[in-house]
Amino acid sequence: MFSSADVKVHHSFFVNDLTGEIGVRDLAFVPLGGDFDWHRSTNSRDVFFELAEGRLSTAMMETEGQDPIQVVSFIRSFERPRVPRDKGEDVTVFKVQELGFNLSIWASWTEKWQCLGRECFDLVSGGWTFFFQVDEGPFTQLLRAEWDQPLLSDLANGLRAGAGQPHWHVDLRSEVIHESVVNLHSVWQKEVSELVELSTEIGLQSLDEARSMVVHSLHRAGMHFPMAGTADWSWQIQIEGELIRLRRWGIAVLRYVADEVKQLKLV
Repeated sequence: MFSSADVKVHHSFFVNDLTGEIGVRDLAFVPLGGDFDWHRSTNSRDVFFELAEGRLSTAMMETEGQDPIQVVSFIRSFERPRVPRDKGEDVTVFKVQELGFNLSIWASWTEKWQCLGRECFDLVSGGWTFFFQVDEGPFTQLLRAEWDQPLLSDLANGLRAGAGQPHWHVDLRSEVIHESVVNLHSVWQKEVSELVELSTEIGLQSLDEARSMVVHSLHRAGMHFPMAGTADWSWQIQIEGELIRLRRWGIAVLRYVADEVKQLKLV
């Protein structure tokens, strides 16, 4: 369990670490939906954050008959459109790596916290979503690296209790092509009422059959690929109240992906 001050300190340290890592001058954690009063929460609810290029600005606003109140706003460095994800809210992305052939890699970091009331919070999950872009085309989701806290995530999201933590998701879909045999007689009986003349040059072993290529999209996004095993091979590691573990893991994943994506090629 963490206080709102703990969450703010965690975000401050993480921003400092990432700024030196990717060379982006202005980064800030922004509550989704403009929920800048999240730290004053006294009721049970979820709070979502994302990293964005820009800076937080605070100002004091005078109110008639009351003490001035502090108002927080976010000033974006760039007005980029939000990028849709296969799962979850649309996100703000920043560039991680510029590759050859006008191919670039982009990333988004998001966190989900659960407010327990009286400004007390538990971390539910945190992680990266990686995208690639060719020229100025659309963003295509490539990978996710997530670290859910098993007990909270299972309750909040209905996740499988045995899913590895932390873990990878492979989001890029693959086309699976296979040959399908179609019985021509059954098709004709359903769709054709008159006689059809068949060519003898179609090269089929039997005029009762035709072969066609069927294309499917293999979607693997629901699979969890664990990053590490524990002593008892339960595949789950928890942060256990140490947010520095989440930050170190986040930096390590970013470095790893930034290096590995150099192997990507457009063919």
